[in-house]
Amino acid sequence: MKTTIKTILLSLCLTTTFFCNAQDASNDATWEETVEFIESTKKNYLNFYVYKESRSMDIKQLSFSSLDLTIEGEGSYNLESSVKESIKLVNIDLSKLKRADVWYRTLNLEFTSEKAVAYSQISYSVFYIRDWQPLRKRDDFNKDFIKIKLTKDDEMLPRIEKAFQHLAYLATKKREEERNASGSKF
Repeated sequence: MKTTIKTILLSLCLTTTFFCNAQDASNDATWEETVEFIESTKKNYLNFYVYKESRSMDIKQLSFSSLDLTIEGEGSYNLESSVKESIKLVNIDLSKLKRADVWYRTLNLEFTSEKAVAYSQISYSVFYIRDWQPLRKRDDFNKDFIKIKLTKDDEMLPRIEKAFQHLAYLATKKREEERNASGSKF
């Protein structure tokens, strides 16, 4: 009697263990599904920070493609009392995403390449005789990070963080597969 119960319990434990592990791989979202979810949460992104500092630009529009996230910004911030800078467009190469986390409602995205986050359509204005006058255009520049401020939606914040972390995992896997396919060891 005791051996029968032990056998039943052991087989039940083993069966449960095998089925639980079998579900993990099949439940992972694909790249397209993850990007689709992130795109569906567009209303949760408020503004983006420039240069890892507290200066931020409002997000006017977000658009996604399979590998890129494009942010159209609006607004400007003062560099000095009489000079301000405006950035209109930020293009982000999601395939180079390395790490993502949320800290105090700010999504921090770190990339493998300095050219992953491209800032463009940058201009300076100077305050001259009671109005802002265009000063000059600035050359485009690249960074390997971006910070995006999120809404105060406690339900969505962990889901957005998890989606970007999963995207970073998939991007790392994709880069490893490309490196293995090329035959290069480095």
